[in-house]
Amino acid sequence: MNRSAPGRSIPPSVAPIPIGSAPLSRKRHGQRPGRSRPQGTSSLPPPASSLPRGFTLVEMLVSLAITLIMMFAIVQVFALLG
Repeated sequence: MNRSAPGRSIPPSVAPIPIGSAPLSRKRHGQRPGRSRPQGTSSLPPPASSLPRGFTLVEMLVSLAITLIMMFAIVQVFALLG
């Protein structure tokens, strides 16, 4: 049941997979049963030192408070001068 134009064939690497013929597991050929990961790896997440570092909520709140205090001071200086 080829739906392409008459006289044209679809290469096997591009042809759609018929329903029900997809493999149920992703095991590679030649693997020993029961080993899905190489030796020496674990299912634990990577250590925190290798993760990207971000700002905490407390750091963001402190920086916001300092910024607001500085803006208030600048507004007061311009109010006195103007």
